Amino acid sequence: MTKSRNINRPKWRPLPWQIEFVRQAYATAHTAHLAEVLGVGYTQVARLANRLGLRKAPEFLNGPAGGRLDGIRGLGTRFQKGQVSWNKGKKLGPDWSRATQFKLGQKPINHKPIGSLRVATRGYLQIKLTDTGYPPRDWVQYHRHVWQQAHGPVPAGCVIAFRDGRKRLDPAEITLDVIECITRQEHMRRQTVHQYGPEIAELVHLRGRITRQIKRREETPA
Repeated sequence: MTKSRNINRPKWRPLPWQIEFVRQAYATAHTAHLAEVLGVGYTQVARLANRLGLRKAPEFLNGPAGGRLDGIRGLGTRFQKGQVSWNKGKKLGPDWSRATQFKLGQKPINHKPIGSLRVATRGYLQIKLTDTGYPPRDWVQYHRHVWQQAHGPVPAGCVIAFRDGRKRLDPAEITLDVIECITRQEHMRRQTVHQYGPEIAELVHLRGRITRQIKRREETPA
């Protein structure tokens, strides 16, 4: 039995500029960020990158943005050598954890009410507008919310972005004069290395080619 495609989600057919954008930026950028810029899902970008044979650059994976363990992170909560599990020798059954189970309608201790603010992973202020229990739907970028309050829905093919050098985290400072509505193509252009000029872009690409050559030589048996 074949798995049917979700008919509510149109199939993404990337345009040439979108393919080139992913080709240039995938190695050194978060896939979720690229998906946000392109206005598609994370999986769609990941599949496109896989078809293109793209991989994350070693400097990205080994850097702080890569999210890998550095030998120290989380050390205090890891199992230590010789440590005994808390449930060793205990008889477990269907009722053993009932006292600690969530009750119907119970909210988690980190639940935030509608209107709460938080700083997302990528450093943008977000506001909670709904309480469906699905965070990607409940939390939206605060600067996008400010723009929509004044102008209504964001036009198709556009995003709400901070003007150059005017990104803010203080809600009192996120006003209409520091944000603007731009096309996804313009947003993409601002996020790539090409914003720094052709010389810098060429240096970044050259560094990538050198890194790939070094990696191939290291993986080739002597």
